[in-house]
Amino acid sequence: MILDTDFHIPGEGYSWLNGTEQTCQPINIGKGVFIGARAMILKGVTIGDRAVIGAGSVVTKDIPERSIVAGNPARIISKEWI
Repeated sequence: MILDTDFHIPGEGYSWLNGTEQTCQPINIGKGVFIGARAMILKGVTIGDRAVIGAGSVVTKDIPERSIVAGNPARIISKEWI
């Protein structure tokens, strides 16, 4: 899943506002990136070239190129793998 927004903003009482244009942030995915099944890439993240994202990971911060990350939140397991 690639999510470039939080979708809804809490409003008065129990209401929800639709202010997605205020909360959207771009996501950049480099060349040759592998994203495992059911991983989530959140708004504002940049993933460097040839990075590997483990299955089920939640990527909340930028990932350097040629890194292997996994977990919730995703953490670097290895750097410069090839």
